[in-house]
Amino acid sequence: MAKWSSDEVMKQGLNYVKTTAATMIACASQATTYANAVGTAANQYRLADVAMASTDYAYTTATSGVRLTATAKAGVTIDVSDAFNHVALVGSGTLIYVTTGTSEFLTAGGDVDFPAWGIRIADPT
Repeated sequence: MAKWSSDEVMKQGLNYVKTTAATMIACASQATTYANAVGTAANQYRLADVAMASTDYAYTTATSGVRLTATAKAGVTIDVSDAFNHVALVGSGTLIYVTTGTSEFLTAGGDVDFPAWGIRIADPT
């Protein structure tokens, strides 16, 4: 028997990201806690961050399932020099989502661009 889900079921999970993730952070490593993502001391990974609003996220077409896309952000000030490799979304004292990024060295005082990227929840299989 086939499996099926309304797109609305998947959107509700992504809606949590859309309405709660208030900051996007360039990280030097994979954050596993809120403190890892937002801090800059030892074992903390924030290199640069930018505020996000619910209007910075949009549902876009996915081949299979539902995709929430974060808007590109350009010219974000880099606070700490280190090798960037992850992006974290945080809000309300919570680490919400972490993904990989294209590895590059970021230099404090410069700026970094976050390209548009998305989170997809696939149709059931």
